[in-house]
Amino acid sequence: MIVIGVILSEQHWRSLASLLKDRLLWFAVSHRLLILPLLIFLPLVLLDIPFQWLAVGVLLSATPCAPTISLYSELYGGDTPFASVAVVLTTLLAAFTLPLLYLIFLALT
Repeated sequence: MIVIGVILSEQHWRSLASLLKDRLLWFAVSHRLLILPLLIFLPLVLLDIPFQWLAVGVLLSATPCAPTISLYSELYGGDTPFASVAVVLTTLLAAFTLPLLYLIFLALT
């Protein structure tokens, strides 16, 4: 996370603001935090497994992006600011989406 902070501190605030308007970023964040867990939940709910196991598996799929994507992006010449903002954004939003998903799963089972 320190490396991500250094990467973001080297960027101008306008470029970071433009990244927050990027549709691809929001597409990736929404799929990582909401769509993927729901797609995993739907087939697993049909199996006869305890709810705790189901909840653990699905909630693990809804965790934030790994910070190593920023390191790999830097190493292989990718869009490092984009990767760093994605990590920060998914980490912040996971504080809201993980409890929300858990409540949805409780209501559905």
